[in-house]
Amino acid sequence: MKKMKILKITTLLMLTIFMGTMISCEKDEDKEPEVSVNKSSTIPSTTKGRDNQNLGCIEINSRTLTIEVWDSGAIDGDIVSIITNTGTVLSNFTLKGPNEKKVIKANFPANGYNYLVLYAHNEGDYSPNTCAMTVNGVNVTMSSNLQTNGALDVIVAGYGVSCY
Repeated sequence: MKKMKILKITTLLMLTIFMGTMISCEKDEDKEPEVSVNKSSTIPSTTKGRDNQNLGCIEINSRTLTIEVWDSGAIDGDIVSIITNTGTVLSNFTLKGPNEKKVIKANFPANGYNYLVLYAHNEGDYSPNTCAMTVNGVNVTMSSNLQTNGALDVIVAGYGVSCY
């Protein structure tokens, strides 16, 4: 009888330890990795061998991006790439009119400051290369030529940094 009680207590103790380990493992798996907060502009001075010209700053509410792009002027064969902190999100794309917007999905790696760079592969029929876009619903027009890229600070808001 005493052996049976000890066996029950031992089994209950082992089961409690095992369940506690499983619960703590599940909690660790559910945690999102820590995301850094950039407190100042991260626009590099150059991209693909060209100087980056800062064209301004916008604020958005999420690191998850929906970017729509189209030619903001005459539809003249402008070919562009769009580059962010994580790399190229649109490559060698010929801009079309506002009825044929290209939609891009991407993610920024950090909260606070991030960036977009417009790289012109040509200038179409009319210089400079102009690109209209929305970034999470915020309207922006960027321009670039064969010597200088257009760059934009994009702040994921709510982390103690802002455009102003």
